[in-house]
Amino acid sequence: MRGLRHTTLDIIGKSGFDYDMAAGDSESELSAVFAEIFHGPQAERRMFYRLIRAMVPTLNWLPITPGSLAIARARKKMEDICASILAKSRAESGLKGADKRDLLSIMLKANASAETKKRLDDSELTGQIPTFLVAGHHTTSTALGWALYVLSMHPEIQKKLRAELLGIPSDRPTIDQLNGLPYLELFIREVLRLHSPVAAVSRMSAADCAIPLAEP
Repeated sequence: MRGLRHTTLDIIGKSGFDYDMAAGDSESELSAVFAEIFHGPQAERRMFYRLIRAMVPTLNWLPITPGSLAIARARKKMEDICASILAKSRAESGLKGADKRDLLSIMLKANASAETKKRLDDSELTGQIPTFLVAGHHTTSTALGWALYVLSMHPEIQKKLRAELLGIPSDRPTIDQLNGLPYLELFIREVLRLHSPVAAVSRMSAADCAIPLAEP
């Protein structure tokens, strides 16, 4: 799973904001900080402390929690790196003839053309980078892990899927060609149905709901 996490982290770094995470080799500054926050020993202690706080709410009043200072320093470093990535992306997007297709560049262009009152400020744009990392790599690597497991357990599915993929007349398929692979689509949907990488989704009611007690 570590190899898959490194691979998906590299992919989301490049496609999300044109940044080389180098997660599988000598780590980049951002991937090292990201690993410290989400996969380091302090992250594990912080997760355990969250469980304790859920059972003992008075602990929420404590100003300092185990590892909080180390995590705070790592977060500040991540914010600084993300700010530099945003500045670089904005500068390159403004170059004549530039046609960058990463998500951050597209977001910058959309933000610049939006009404002034609807535009995101720099802190909001910078905050999208760790969001891309968190939402885009861990769930993807988990889903890929389950997909590989299913293929290893069902060679007949692997054979049929491989035959469909080899039917593409190009080594660099277009999005239309990928969308035209029905068996691949069904396979992905079934893997996600049986082995969802997200076990639960938290939601908050936007308005008060009254449950009538007089009716079953």
